[in-house]
Amino acid sequence: TGTGITVEGLNDSYGRPVVFGDQSVLEGFQLLQQLSGGRVKASDITSSQRSHAHNVKVGGSATSYHKEGSGRAMDIHGESLKWLKANPRLAAQAGWAPEPGYTGHGGHYVFGQ
Repeated sequence: TGTGITVEGLNDSYGRPVVFGDQSVLEGFQLLQQLSGGRVKASDITSSQRSHAHNVKVGGSATSYHKEGSGRAMDIHGESLKWLKANPRLAAQAGWAPEPGYTGHGGHYVFGQ
């Protein structure tokens, strides 16, 4: 995950800490949880911030928003993704939107777009 910010108990679908690049991104995720009435969950995140080495290992883009130093992206699935897709204006209110031009499967959301 590299260096970044998290809060205790905020774990992804693999049980790892969800790590974001700075406090504003973390607060944006917490607002997303609040606006969704708890339907957006950290446990539906499959990837948040990545170290440079891990980004290379998984074949991530050199300009990935997941990379340490940015840490403002999350890959998310399940009920959380369903809610995000059904409520794009509320997601945007919290600062989150799908990455423009992303063509992969699942949900890839970026903070501050």
